[in-house]
Amino acid sequence: MNYFIRVALPYDIEIQNFLKTDNIFLYFITLLFFITLISLIYISDRFGKAISGLKDFIVSADNHNINYNNIHFPNTELGEIGEKIIHNYQLLEESNKQINVEQEKLLRHFHYSDEGIAIFSANREKIYANTHFILLLGHPVHCSSTIVYLPDLMSLT
Repeated sequence: MNYFIRVALPYDIEIQNFLKTDNIFLYFITLLFFITLISLIYISDRFGKAISGLKDFIVSADNHNINYNNIHFPNTELGEIGEKIIHNYQLLEESNKQINVEQEKLLRHFHYSDEGIAIFSANREKIYANTHFILLLGHPVHCSSTIVYLPDLMSLT
């Protein structure tokens, strides 16, 4: 030993055993480190699965190729949020399909109507105009985007 130990008691075998380092604390810290490491890996894996599920959903939604049966989330709060997002997206898709069907019905009705009907955006761009509308104007129109600038329609804008 190359250490000097200074104590207020005479240095003998009993004091030497008392001052000897105890390795149980080192074992305890090592065990605690590995338990913490395993816990962090487990938690980050569950979090990562939820995030990757959301990423897969976003990528498939961008490609308009969503297979709802292949998207799974872990049973966590983040997984519940992901399930809610997917459910709301399904409702949105169904609503958009219903709106498109109703819009097609309305445009078909406008097309076969005996009345002149036209729909314009706020930017004065023609969205829809049936043939009766253009015929009933009484003005020759070469381009449908110039309809809103006719004298009869200027008062409407």
